[in-house]
Amino acid sequence: MTLRATPSAPETAKPVLLTLEVIAEKDVVVTVESYDEALRKSDHRFDFRVIDSFEEAAKPIADGKLKWLYQYQIEFVLADEYELPSASVSFVTGNTDDVESGTSPASSEPVQIETDALPIVVTSPEEAGLSDEQLKEIHTLDPVELPSPWRKWIWQGPLLLLAGLAALGILIYLLSFAMPPLRRLFPWLRKKLSPSHDAPLPPPTPAHEWAKRELAILISEDLLTKGQVQQFYFRISDIVRGYIERRYDVSAPEMTTEEFLQEAASDGRFGEAITTELSRFLSECDMVKFARFMPKQEEGSEMVRTTEGLVEKTRRREFPEDASVSAPHSESEEMRS
Repeated sequence: MTLRATPSAPETAKPVLLTLEVIAEKDVVVTVESYDEALRKSDHRFDFRVIDSFEEAAKPIADGKLKWLYQYQIEFVLADEYELPSASVSFVTGNTDDVESGTSPASSEPVQIETDALPIVVTSPEEAGLSDEQLKEIHTLDPVELPSPWRKWIWQGPLLLLAGLAALGILIYLLSFAMPPLRRLFPWLRKKLSPSHDAPLPPPTPAHEWAKRELAILISEDLLTKGQVQQFYFRISDIVRGYIERRYDVSAPEMTTEEFLQEAASDGRFGEAITTELSRFLSECDMVKFARFMPKQEEGSEMVRTTEGLVEKTRRREFPEDASVSAPHSESEEMRS
């Protein structure tokens, strides 16, 4: 059994090949103790590291002998003198088959042998070595002054302060519209930033004027003459529904015809005559819109007149129709009085 290192005087950071070789006769049973474990438990286990390993057990060689081969590639970190652990094997002589089957004679006691510890001197590379005189000339560097972390706040601080104040002002302004206490606390801010409400808002367009304007636009487009009958009926139906929504505050555009007629029948403001006329009007529109019914052009003109009549009958009037305005007295009547 031999244990050797190649090279025997390696340099730091360069691999060293450890080779453990055991050669025995054919009739000898050999048990090699794990050298890998011995390396991990050695006193210098922190001074080197195992890079690679190779194992080859009981390989026949010349003269009918057997060879066990174990190789480890290690690398040292620091230059120094080291002593690697010894290698150990045990063997039993006699018939190999009897020993492996457990029927070997009781007199065949195992024998254990081990190598000496392996000394290794690790040196530093010549180019990296420094003489004692060179080591004396090494001086520490002057300390480097790092920039103060507070220096950046000299110019960043005012900018951050202005940004924070601006964000706070915007937040107060937005909250002042939703929270009455803030409106009372900052009335000057809201008055300054909000648009002026002193000027009166224009009155909303009356529902009948809106309907007449939309109807005039529809007539000017002359959809019936162009053959766009279905689009015409969609538009005139939307005008009537939009007028009803503005006039009576009823969500007519969102309702189906059946839902709208049920709502109109239960609302006393429409009256039976208006409800019947609306029912006939919307049913005729639905026939064209959804049933693909193609009416004559004269019927489309009649729908325009029906719409104008509905708007005129139901529009909001400034004075009641039965209100009378008294005429001024004549001069003779004033004299008689």
